[in-house]
Amino acid sequence: NQNGDFIHGDEWPAFGPSLKVVTAFSRDDVTGKKEYVQHKLIDDSAAATTVFKLLNNTDEDLYGGGAVVIICGNAKHMPKSVQDAIASIFAAGKNISKDDALVLVNRLRIEGRMKFETWSV
Repeated sequence: NQNGDFIHGDEWPAFGPSLKVVTAFSRDDVTGKKEYVQHKLIDDSAAATTVFKLLNNTDEDLYGGGAVVIICGNAKHMPKSVQDAIASIFAAGKNISKDDALVLVNRLRIEGRMKFETWSV
């Protein structure tokens, strides 16, 4: 939940408006609906476009690529699910197969541009 799991949540605003933090606290919805960050990335086309532009090294517009993504949450399923969502975004943005996109996602990890802060329950 947001109260217990929003690591350094009070510090993020100090980085200014150029920092985009996408959160999804799956246990906080009063209706019981589970919303996960990977769903937000896929379902929000503007967010998907921004993620693609920020992570895509070959992008020549004002974003310039080279961003770092930090995935925080439960280690059981979240890292793979978010990586799959980012791969889907890359596949659509580059018009490549999901397997080729997963290679690019793995490259982000190797380059240190995809970091994980995960824990087990």
